[in-house]
Amino acid sequence: MGPNKRGLKKDYIFSSVEASLKRLQTDRIDLNISRKEDDDTLPEETSEAYGQLIKHGKIRVCAASNYSAKRLRKAAD
Repeated sequence: MGPNKRGLKKDYIFSSVEASLKRLQTDRIDLNISRKEDDDTLPEETSEAYGQLIKHGKIRVCAASNYSAKRLRKAAD
């Protein structure tokens, strides 16, 4: 598995969402949850990916669990 094919890297998020949409035979995911921090990916990269997916109607809402408050604040900013 390459360095962009795991965790919360932008390319991996995009490919994972597309695979899920195909597998679920739908055009939109209502809720996408990131359940684990990825220390190898900047929060801005993850936020940008989710922002683009929301803008294009691929996901409606994104959420996070098991994140530190510091990480969530950085992502929100």
